[in-house]
Amino acid sequence: MSSNGLVLFLVIAVASLFVPSRSVVPILVLALGSAFTLALGRRGVVVARRALLSVAPLAIFLTLVWVVIVGRAPEVVFFRSTRPASPWLSVAAITSRLFLLALLTFGVIEAGSRIRPPFVFGLALPREARIVLLATTSLVGAMRLGAERAHTALVSANILTGRRSWRNLAHGWLLVRTTWVAAVGIAVERLDTKWKCEDLPNAAAAALPPARGLNARDVIWTSLAGLCLCGAVAALLR
Repeated sequence: MSSNGLVLFLVIAVASLFVPSRSVVPILVLALGSAFTLALGRRGVVVARRALLSVAPLAIFLTLVWVVIVGRAPEVVFFRSTRPASPWLSVAAITSRLFLLALLTFGVIEAGSRIRPPFVFGLALPREARIVLLATTSLVGAMRLGAERAHTALVSANILTGRRSWRNLAHGWLLVRTTWVAAVGIAVERLDTKWKCEDLPNAAAAALPPARGLNARDVIWTSLAGLCLCGAVAALLR
């Protein structure tokens, strides 16, 4: 899929998630997210696991508060019912939608990272907006590299280990501090010296190719997302 198609697909799919429904899990969006994840191949397993791990802490917290401690849940906006919902149903209504949101978002990010030339080049945005996104992407990439170097340095100094351990839990704050110092240094260096010397806005404006339109795969996936949105709206009006 192209950059524009991925963004449009994500917007329509997420919009269908926020339509109130009598069902706890929107079946159409669940099928769409599952199909999109399967289309990623082996990386789809990583995307699903990442989405599950991102939602699991919230699910545990809501279960502890609403089910164990309080014994009741407030009215859930996403779940439209004719009778008061049980705490378990409220937790399921929230966490299932957030899981699908994370699944679709991580899937689009994973698919977008495979696009060459870079993802920003193909977006149908004004040239100035693409320059800002390109600079932001470059800064984020540099900060990630700085974090990896900080982690490598602490592992080499035998302060952290390369795998999960109690030592990492005890000394993890050193990694946070080292990463923060590295990130601040990289941001200052980029803004004050590198980008000024390179004249980034004019150089990027000359190098950016024209934005691409939608291709056949974009039409297929966005049409499926549109059907999910239409189905959710039809269920709401019924």
